[in-house]
Amino acid sequence: MKKVYIWGTGYEADKCISNINIEYCKIMGYIETKPKKQVWRNAMVYSSACIQTLQYDYIIIANIYYDEIFSYIKKNGLADESKIINWVKLRECIYHYSKDIWTLFTDKFVNENFYIFDNNKNNIVKNLDQIILRHEKIYIYDLRLINSELDIGLLLYEILCNLTEIGMAFIPNEEYIDELWYHNLLYILDKNSFVIWKDIEGEFGRIIREYPDRFSFYKFSMLQFKRLQLRPIHKGKYMLFDTKLVYEKKKELINKVKNIKIFNLRCDRIGEEIRVYNILLCENEYREDTFKLYIPVDAYDRPFIGANACFNELLSRKINILKNKEEYALWIQDIYENNGKYQYDRKQINARSFKCGIRTLDQPVIDFNSDELAYYKKIIKHKLGLSKEYVCLFTRDDMYLKTILPDVDTSYHNYRDTAFDVMNKTIDYFDSCGIQTVRMGQVVQSNQRYGSCICLAEQGYDEAIDLMLHRFCKFFIGSAAGIGEIPNIFGKPIVWLLPYYPLIDRGLFYVKEDFGIVNRIYNVDEKRELSFSEIFDVTYEFKNNGLRGEYFSEHSLQLIPFSQDDVRDAAIEMNTKLDGTWKYHEKDKELQHSFEYILKLFFDKNQIDPSEMVPIPIATSFLRKYKYLI
Repeated sequence: MKKVYIWGTGYEADKCISNINIEYCKIMGYIETKPKKQVWRNAMVYSSACIQTLQYDYIIIANIYYDEIFSYIKKNGLADESKIINWVKLRECIYHYSKDIWTLFTDKFVNENFYIFDNNKNNIVKNLDQIILRHEKIYIYDLRLINSELDIGLLLYEILCNLTEIGMAFIPNEEYIDELWYHNLLYILDKNSFVIWKDIEGEFGRIIREYPDRFSFYKFSMLQFKRLQLRPIHKGKYMLFDTKLVYEKKKELINKVKNIKIFNLRCDRIGEEIRVYNILLCENEYREDTFKLYIPVDAYDRPFIGANACFNELLSRKINILKNKEEYALWIQDIYENNGKYQYDRKQINARSFKCGIRTLDQPVIDFNSDELAYYKKIIKHKLGLSKEYVCLFTRDDMYLKTILPDVDTSYHNYRDTAFDVMNKTIDYFDSCGIQTVRMGQVVQSNQRYGSCICLAEQGYDEAIDLMLHRFCKFFIGSAAGIGEIPNIFGKPIVWLLPYYPLIDRGLFYVKEDFGIVNRIYNVDEKRELSFSEIFDVTYEFKNNGLRGEYFSEHSLQLIPFSQDDVRDAAIEMNTKLDGTWKYHEKDKELQHSFEYILKLFFDKNQIDPSEMVPIPIATSFLRKYKYLI
């Protein structure tokens, strides 16, 4: 019985445990760099500092930060490196491990994940030896896509990296051959590299056994992935998607340019996607000899249709997005023929690499055409009954992340959550003004409802309607979350409900009329509220410690959420300012100047450039009420 310790207590560790062969090995315990629990799954959790005291046959690192952990082990001499197994990348380098290690895992896992060549096939291809041995090395890739998806970005990158002396061979799933995109992809790969069809796999296997040094299984499973993030909604039914392919529409330009640059565009969070688009809009660099292609991906650089596929469709009218499987083969063929043109480093565009900016009220930076706008006005009137002026409301809760990431613990930022009943007095106010309200959000806590407010999720969420509600609203009131970027890009002002202040971040854009209110902070040990200046300092430390909710309890601090009155007063302020009826008090300017002075001192002390990180103004009504914090 082999003694095994697993480094990790999260999602990857759960997957690893479910595939362990319990008849052959015993899990002795778990390891964390800095343990946050003493026991997990009925076994002890040990600090990494204790490894040298443990008796083990193998340590399985079941954590996506394998490289960092392995470097840490090596640097500190904590364990025998030959006894370390990388669970996350196991399938990519299984053939570099001994069969003794294979036996740690169930037969089902091994059989499902590792391709075994059929040694009994007859040799039916003449001269295959000579063709194969022209290459110094051939990488074998699994393209069977059994319960997996294709990482097209990584495939493009691998082809670009292996166009000289290195060969590539792909194992297909011939049951999928009738899928047009997959058929064409294999055709192009077979034409330019090797596809190991069933009728030649025996011959291929013979050559591998005779010349093992010429082949590598190191990258075997790297082109396949199983998606961690789910999309509960699939494409808005009220949106017309363009089926024309980027390559076909712009083939003349693609053939003409001297350079083709490929970028990863993160779109699993719509806020991140809009931030990146802000950068693309503000780029001064435009070269007629360069064509830019964007691959939509998630946080792990895996292809992803988008948190909102309709927004991706809208975005694709402005930039070249590879979102259609039918054109995979076209791009791959062009890479084989014109590889000298291509550049692709697989780095995501950093949304925080650009300065903040200010937008103009009611001036969209991206928009639908006039026919679509007229159509959508009718849809939201008939579907939701929105026949007059309305305001969009949103509070963040944990339901959305639990839905799209069911196996990931995201509770570390629950400090951002706010119960929707904080909007109750605001809804009453708008009712008295004859203004309708809509609760935004794809997945929400259904038990939180109030009065006449329309809940989009309960009415039947649609991605296109989501965008259009933001596009036509008077303004938006909501938690600091990615959803707030949507009204922003359409030029709609926002009342921000901020969990901390200031938002020390680059790449944020605001409408000039935006302002916010913020959670106050109570010091439990000293039994007092913190001043604004102290709140700024806490925010700075909180940001530098990873924005994890436990920071507050660890420092004896409690957040004091904004009240229903705070939100209503801010709503009144925005509504009357937009109508031109807001009444300024004599000391409002003095309050704002005092607050801005404290903020300037904070920026100066921490060497923060306010032109790069533009702070959201604080509501005048909020400063009036809590002027004692200045």
